Amino acid sequence: DPAVFDFLSSQIAQAIQAAAAALRPSAIAAGAIPTRGLIQNRMRPDGPVDDTLRLIALWEEGRREPMAVIADFAAHPTTLGAWNRELSADYPGVLARAVEAKYPGSVCLFFAGAVGAQAPVKEGEGFARAERIGTPLGEAALAWLAKAQPAVAAGLSVRQQTLRLPPARVRLGPRLALPAWLSRRLVDDDATLTVVAVGPAIL
Repeated sequence: DPAVFDFLSSQIAQAIQAAAAALRPSAIAAGAIPTRGLIQNRMRPDGPVDDTLRLIALWEEGRREPMAVIADFAAHPTTLGAWNRELSADYPGVLARAVEAKYPGSVCLFFAGAVGAQAPVKEGEGFARAERIGTPLGEAALAWLAKAQPAVAAGLSVRQQTLRLPPARVRLGPRLALPAWLSRRLVDDDATLTVVAVGPAIL
């Protein structure tokens, strides 16, 4: 629906303009917290998983509560499945709700990590599945925020590079992959890597 695209684009542009007009000194902290039992490799049961919750928080100068928290986790937000016909933020919404309830003046943003083959462990029924993943992530984020030591966020640097990728193999399931010649026709052979550094935080 083009109206959805236009609405989101307009809101993002307005948010950037508002932020640029309200710049002020701030402090930043970054951390990484290991988790267990929340994420699995959806392609191979013995495959690698990225089960680290990464956090970045920003404090306005002179305030004790964070004004923004960025949470990054690699599990696809697909705990609810196709049966759900309601708008939902899935497990990231549970995480954000916990942070914003503790710090009402803050905004909690969720970034999907390198999701790839990373899937949430689905246990329970209905919306309890989202709670099962989001609740421990929220608790871990709050525990880290309580001990975080923010430092002045001096400077911003950005680097960008285009990388050549190895030949793609498109998978249609755990055991079925397209031939290499067909995969190459469907997938780009390069990718753009962008790195943004703000104080101790690297995105």
